[in-house]
Amino acid sequence: MMGCLNARLEAAMTLSARHNLKSLRLRCIALTLSAAIVIPGNAQSRTDILRGTRHPTEQNVPVVSDPGFILRPSGITGKPAFPDTSGYSTVTIGVLEGEHHEMLGNIRDVADDYHGTLFVLDAGYDHVRAYDYAGSLISTFSGPGDGPGELRNPWKLMIMNNGKMIAVVGGARRVNIFQRRGSTFHFKSSFAKTVPGRTGCAMNGYLYLLGFSHGIEGIIHKFTPEGQLVSSFGPPYKADDPFVRSSQSARGMLACNEEHSIVGWIRENVPVFTGFTESGELAWRVKFDGFKPFRVIETVDDEGRARITYTVPELGESIFENVFSDSSGDFYVRYSTMMEAVGRGFKTARHLFRINARTGEGEYVGTSAHVHAVDGDRVISTSNRPFPQVLIHTRKKQF
Repeated sequence: MMGCLNARLEAAMTLSARHNLKSLRLRCIALTLSAAIVIPGNAQSRTDILRGTRHPTEQNVPVVSDPGFILRPSGITGKPAFPDTSGYSTVTIGVLEGEHHEMLGNIRDVADDYHGTLFVLDAGYDHVRAYDYAGSLISTFSGPGDGPGELRNPWKLMIMNNGKMIAVVGGARRVNIFQRRGSTFHFKSSFAKTVPGRTGCAMNGYLYLLGFSHGIEGIIHKFTPEGQLVSSFGPPYKADDPFVRSSQSARGMLACNEEHSIVGWIRENVPVFTGFTESGELAWRVKFDGFKPFRVIETVDDEGRARITYTVPELGESIFENVFSDSSGDFYVRYSTMMEAVGRGFKTARHLFRINARTGEGEYVGTSAHVHAVDGDRVISTSNRPFPQVLIHTRKKQF
C-alpha cells in the first residue's frame, strides 16, 4: 500500500491530467492485488526464513470445541456466488475515463449508513464521497493534508448516529469526525489516538479502535467522540518479544453490531472470530474449520533483534479480508484462499460467512465478490478490474 501512496504523491502535481490519473490508478490496482506480501528490504534467505518461528503460534489460536460454533466452506454444494448477479440489477459507481468526480482512485473502504447513503473512502484523493443508492453523488468532503479535517493515507470509515456523523481513521494516529447537514458534510472535531492502529468501528455513540500500546492492557479501545479513552479489552498477541507482540496485536479487523451491542474482532491470520459486549466481556467465539493461515515468520537479524516476514502465500493458505455488520443483527466475515498460480499472481476463492451477532451461530453464504455491505435486498461490493468501481446490487423483484 505504501507503493500506492508513493505513486499518488509522485503524481500529485499533475493529478488533474486524466492520463496521469489513469496511469496512477492502474499502478495502484496492481499494487493492491499483490500487496498482501511485505518483505523487508534486506530480506533473509528463504532457508533462514523457514527456520524461523511461524505465526500464529498455537497458544494464539483459541480453542473452539462446540460443533455449533465451527464453520466450514468445504463439502457444501448448491451455494451460488454471492450476490448472484443474474438475480440482481446493478448500478456502477466509477468509470475508466470521465470527469474528475466520476473516477475513483484507490478505494480504501466502503460503508453504508443503511438509511440511503453510501460512503466511499478514496485514498487516491484522500477524501470521502457520499452517494445515494442510485449511484448519484451527494457530496465530497475532506481532502489531502495533515490539519484538522484533512486526511493523509486514510484507512477506515465509521458510521455514527445513523449516518449523521462520519468518523475517519487517517494517518498520524488521528481520527476526524464530520457532521452531516442535509446534503453536505462539515468537519466537526478530531483527536489523536493514544494507540496505533488503522481500523475500528462505531456503536451506540462510541468509537472502538484496534491497536496496541505497551502501557495499556487490551487491544480494543473504547473512545468517546471527543477522544476520551473509556476502556480497553481483548487479548494482546502472546509472544516473548515486545516487537512481535505489538506488531501482531495491532493486525486485525473490527465490526460493530448496534442491534445487539456486540463488537466483532478477528486477526487476519487466526481462524477464530470473537464477539465482545460493549463493556468488553466475551460473548462467543466462532472457528473457521479448514482455514490454513498464511505464514508470518519471526526471525532474528544480525544484531539479535526480532523481525517479521510476511511470506508469499502458498496454495491453500488463507487470509481474512473483511468483516462488517449488516442492517439487522448479523456479521459477515470474508476470507480468501489461494487456489492456483496465474502468471505473477494467484487465483483466489473468497468465502463469505454470516454470523448472528447475538448468538454467534453462523452459516456459509458462498463464494463472494468484495462485499462491503448487505441491506436486505441490497448488496454493496467493489472491484478493481478493469478499473476501481463500487457496485450496488439490488435484488430483482419477482412478479
